[in-house]
Amino acid sequence: MFHVKHSADIQSLSGGELDAALNSVNAQIEYLREITNAAGISLNPHGLLLLTKYARQIIIWNRKINLIAHRDIPRIALRHFFESLLLTKAVDLSGSIRILDIGAGAGLPGIPLKIWNTDLELTLLESQRKKVIFLDLVAGMFGLEHVRPICMRAEDAAKDSVLRGYFDVVAARAVAPLSRLLEWAEPFLKNETKRKGICLFPKGSKLKEELKEADTEKWNISTTDLSHFLINNNSKKSLFAVIAVLTTT
Repeated sequence: MFHVKHSADIQSLSGGELDAALNSVNAQIEYLREITNAAGISLNPHGLLLLTKYARQIIIWNRKINLIAHRDIPRIALRHFFESLLLTKAVDLSGSIRILDIGAGAGLPGIPLKIWNTDLELTLLESQRKKVIFLDLVAGMFGLEHVRPICMRAEDAAKDSVLRGYFDVVAARAVAPLSRLLEWAEPFLKNETKRKGICLFPKGSKLKEELKEADTEKWNISTTDLSHFLINNNSKKSLFAVIAVLTTT
């Protein structure tokens, strides 16, 4: 169900390359501290420490499991952590809210958001067991409470009476086109008369194309352009947050 990158993208690091990658993490996190401050996103020292440990675990586990693209190892903090945290500029994610991360993979965007707001109740839905083992390890190692990794396909999880209609927010990053994400997310969202859950999906340059395929009669869809937060964006990369709410009860 979830997108799996070609095995050629999984490149084992040599001992020296692994050491260099791990040694780069402190500088990456210091840079993350600077750019999150500039963006008005507050990360306390403990949160930065957890993100440092998290980046190192991703690098170590990435030697055997394709958690992130090999080319992204030198920019984990910028490409993955910062872009996940930027979702807080589109939607209020403070307080004790229930969030579902579909196709969580390495735990993105869910774990950075959980580290930013420890009150989140986070469910990480991932179909590949090895990645779920990684998510379990990270949650336990970092003492993250109310984090629930589940090894299940979205279509199967949607039949679970405990999960249906349970979540305030359903998020997903780099998993599928918007129309498919909305289809997967719908069963999990709260859909009460006065309290509805929202979908929150980061999207890039293909957003306009994907919006054409979305069911705008069923969904009230808005977008927030986050591109101006991207530092040194010489490639003119686009980053949008898509917010969708069901129009019917």
